[in-house]
Amino acid sequence: MRQKLKKVSVLMLAYNHGKFILDAIQSVEKNISDKFELEIIVLDDGSSDNTVDVVKTYMEDPKVEIKLIENEHQGIHAIAKNLNTLIRASSGDFICFLTSDDMFTENRFEQQLEMMEQDHDVVLCYANGSNIINGVNSGLVHKKVDLKLLEKKCTDSMYEYVTTCVPSLFVQSALIRKSFVSDMDEVYDESLIADDWVLNIRLFNKMQKESKKFDFIDKPVFLRILHGGNTSSNLPVHFERVVQVINKYCRSPEKLYAKTISEFFILALLQGKVGLAFKFVSKLGFKINLFGYYVYYLFNLFFLKLKRN
Repeated sequence: MRQKLKKVSVLMLAYNHGKFILDAIQSVEKNISDKFELEIIVLDDGSSDNTVDVVKTYMEDPKVEIKLIENEHQGIHAIAKNLNTLIRASSGDFICFLTSDDMFTENRFEQQLEMMEQDHDVVLCYANGSNIINGVNSGLVHKKVDLKLLEKKCTDSMYEYVTTCVPSLFVQSALIRKSFVSDMDEVYDESLIADDWVLNIRLFNKMQKESKKFDFIDKPVFLRILHGGNTSSNLPVHFERVVQVINKYCRSPEKLYAKTISEFFILALLQGKVGLAFKFVSKLGFKINLFGYYVYYLFNLFFLKLKRN
């Protein structure tokens, strides 16, 4: 009797990505294999463009099993809820996330699946990704510090890191064992604006408590398509995301808060948004200890920028 193939569920949250989503879906197609099954589940958050039409047209003659969930538009504060809906709707043994304006590379699953099948205590397998700007590869998504920690494969070190720093761990590169998260009421924290950071904190915390492991392969498995419509390019929203996580999950929140204000101050200045830059500074208020941390981090950020130039 032929052994049943494992299934991978690709979870895709979409909003007004009509010009990107077919490329995203077709990038999943390129991973069709006789070694595992694939399904795509798209949740559309009330798009006002042709996103749903593009998905429905694809569903008329799909090469990959695909499901569509249509919601009324609820905005960024419903992202976590919508991602949890996608997870609950999945039928795979493994889940992964693909933003509807990004793409997977070919053969993105085989090595991760092989590693996880060899050791069932491995519940999460990370990889890397490439930033794409105007069709040109502009480097890897993960920073050197993130890569060094991923290569160590130490759950305790990763949990310490994600609760004391703002990491750049992109969940689009991860493959997650569905059984590991199936007992969680909320995989994403629905009280916050959804963020990769929150998910990493919750997953590494659970791994630590249950003595589970993660693995890592150092290769790009997704393409992060950078354009003006990326949520991360909206600095006020992105700042709110980060601060929410700091306040709820992080150790030494005051230091991290001051560092975050420093970083967003510089980002706003680099974008020529002087007024926004000083709005970020105003969030320091009159707390002397925060101001001291802010000056320290600001100096270091400027020093690093000069060193790179």
